[in-house]
Amino acid sequence: MITFVRTAVPSIALVIVLVFLGTGFGWIRAQVAIPRPEDVRFQLLVNEPIAAPDGRSVVPASSALVLRDRRTSQCYVVVSVGSTMAMAPGDCGL
Repeated sequence: MITFVRTAVPSIALVIVLVFLGTGFGWIRAQVAIPRPEDVRFQLLVNEPIAAPDGRSVVPASSALVLRDRRTSQCYVVVSVGSTMAMAPGDCGL
């Protein structure tokens, strides 16, 4: 009986400590800082796919975005094709 207590109690204590550490680190990892919408500098105005030259199909893995800088009121056009992106100042069209 004493041998059981000597091996079981430390094992149970180790399991309890590991459970508490696991949940503690899980909570730390899960915390994400999300800014308020009014604190975000850029606002997405349009996000649309890009039409092919024939006008009847869409270029795969491509999109065009229009972003507005809330601080300067300047708009930008962002074109992405696959993992490549390009950005240039543009008209807000509002």
